[in-house]
Amino acid sequence: MKKLVISFLLIIHSIFGLAQNRPISIEVNPLLKFDKYKEFYGWESGIGGKHYVKPQGLSYGVNINLKKALFKDYSLSIGIGYFKYSFNEISSRSKLGESNARLIDFPSPLFILFYTDKYWYNTLSLNIGVDRQLKLRNNYFLITCLGLSNYYNFSQHYHLTSNPEGSMDYKKTNNQYFGLSAELGIGLVKQFKQLSIGPKIQIPVFSNWRTDKTFPNETNSGSRSKWFNGVGVGISCNYSLKKLK
Repeated sequence: MKKLVISFLLIIHSIFGLAQNRPISIEVNPLLKFDKYKEFYGWESGIGGKHYVKPQGLSYGVNINLKKALFKDYSLSIGIGYFKYSFNEISSRSKLGESNARLIDFPSPLFILFYTDKYWYNTLSLNIGVDRQLKLRNNYFLITCLGLSNYYNFSQHYHLTSNPEGSMDYKKTNNQYFGLSAELGIGLVKQFKQLSIGPKIQIPVFSNWRTDKTFPNETNSGSRSKWFNGVGVGISCNYSLKKLK
């Protein structure tokens, strides 16, 4: 995390050092993203044999980015955000059939198996991207962008399918680097003096995330990845700190 913060500060310094007379704006970008993930081997049981897991997730968050125009129609953005990285619909299969949960290593004095049917990670993100803004007419602008986000995980939440001891919610507070994503985006915004606002669609190009030792056969050092197979929607709200000419 320390290296990420240092890199973040260095990039901010670079932004202000480039094109000093160019406009600077602040972007607030709430977003909702749906992802499908590849099937992977989860665990093995004496009766069911190998169990394979295929999750999908509906995640949400908000980014606050500082954007600075560089040249022509291009700008560089960097910022921070909160993102609830979710795996909230699980499909698992074995020779016994299918289910909607996966085995979890839940600490308990009871000699029974515990399963979770949804889980998520609360993360902070460091974001950097390049935008291109093309003016259409009537103060409308088409925005295309390529962005990269690094996620730092600060807490985890697992919903158990059953728990004779009590709560169905299992929470942890491990702090660690979680993963990254690269995304393409396209938006249509309308300019109102120093404020511009409009919808934005995001396509996840590449995602990589660490495995979780809370599950059997996983560690915090391994990782999984996927290409595409998802879509996000959001709102881009920009306020220019220097009036555009």
